[in-house]
Amino acid sequence: MIGKETRQTIELAAPMIMAQLAQMSMSFVDTIMVGRLGQQELAGVAVGGAVFFPLIVMTLGILMGVGPMVSGLRGS
Repeated sequence: MIGKETRQTIELAAPMIMAQLAQMSMSFVDTIMVGRLGQQELAGVAVGGAVFFPLIVMTLGILMGVGPMVSGLRGS
């Protein structure tokens, strides 16, 4: 039997897990679709992903830091 805290953690994490699985599935399907076009097209998608992914990670990192900062300022 799963403990109460573990169950709550899983319930909180479920939407993020589903979003990550959806993102991975979309990337997989994109790779399959573009792979039929040719090597250069697939390389273009890879370069685009290499540029796009760090921007997403940086943006999410900034947004994750904003919540605690705002709540700290609002609580003081």
